[in-house]
Amino acid sequence: MDLQPGFRIGVWSVYPLEGEIRDGDNAIHLEPKVMEVLVALADRAPAVLRRDELADRVWGRRAAV
Repeated sequence: MDLQPGFRIGVWSVYPLEGEIRDGDNAIHLEPKVMEVLVALADRAPAVLRRDELADRVWGRRAAV
C-alpha cells in the first residue's frame, strides 16, 4: 500500500512527503527517520513489525540491532 501521499491514524492526518502530522489546525514536524518509522509501522498495521524488519526497512544494512 502506498502511504506516501498521506493517511490517518486516529485523529491525526499523516503527510510523509511533507514530514508532518496534523490534528486540525495543529501541525507537528517530524524528523525524516521518525516519519519513516511511523510509515513502516502503519504500513504493516494491524500486524506487528519485528525489530529487525523495522531496522532493515528504515536504516537498511547499516543498522546494528
